[in-house]
Amino acid sequence: MAREESLGFIETRGFIGAVEAADAMAKAAMVEIIRVHKVGSARIAVICEGSVASCQAAVEAGVAAAERAGCTVLVSNVIPRPDEGTSDLVDLMLDEMRARKSARRSARRRKGGGGEEGGGGSEPTEPTAPTAPAAPAPAPAKAEKKAKKPGRKAGK
Repeated sequence: MAREESLGFIETRGFIGAVEAADAMAKAAMVEIIRVHKVGSARIAVICEGSVASCQAAVEAGVAAAERAGCTVLVSNVIPRPDEGTSDLVDLMLDEMRARKSARRSARRRKGGGGEEGGGGSEPTEPTAPTAPAAPAPAPAKAEKKAKKPGRKAGK
């Protein structure tokens, strides 16, 4: 059985292009942006869901907006009414992305929490004021001035 909604995809190189694409997609047609995902190496994927015509219009508008922003659009695609297996695969991939992102956040909290009492990690911590760098140590005092060279008189 096929999914009722279609899926539209745009992958850009660069954050600003992805934001412009997502904004244009949402404004151009009745679609829902279901995911914006950092793929890696400055590649960002924007995924929308809606009717076939809406997804096609949204993807076209998103590609144009990303290119106007000076961003490279690597690939774009619309899958009209994806098959249940394809739809399940996309849902599975999105769930895995969310799980990895959640695991990274948890690991950062654990790493940054470092044994503080009551550190549940739910509230942001106050930034600490930067400390001034320590003053450089004074140069070691010279034991003696250089001895006068023999044969020279003072004042010359």
